[in-house]
Amino acid sequence: MTTRQLPAGVALLAALAWVPDGPAAAQTGDKIEGSAIAETLIGNTFDGTLPDGSPMRLFAEEDGGLHAVFRDALRRGEWRVTGDTFCGRWLDLSPEVWGCFNLLTTGDGYAFQRMNGTIQSHGILLPGDAFGLVGN
Repeated sequence: MTTRQLPAGVALLAALAWVPDGPAAAQTGDKIEGSAIAETLIGNTFDGTLPDGSPMRLFAEEDGGLHAVFRDALRRGEWRVTGDTFCGRWLDLSPEVWGCFNLLTTGDGYAFQRMNGTIQSHGILLPGDAFGLVGN
């Protein structure tokens, strides 16, 4: 899979609904839909920042495993595609809560957009498990 850029300030899934809304502005882009969401994310690392500028790295496994580092902590979770949204949950934070996001391409990368239209994260996709998140 090729390397893809996300607009400045990324954070995919941005801690999925467990990260409070920041001052991120609404943004539009081309929405990735259905199975193309998984095709884009599986086996790649999302490298970006949350709305407050803190870094976030996330890796989505083919089997639905989700590994991330944000807020200076390693997180493990699960992901799924529901309709045309990317949904995930963090097993150590709130395993019963799934957060869902639109995945947008914005010309220079990707953005994860909350259902209220605000952007939770922007960033780039790097091939493979670029930061060794699965082994940690």
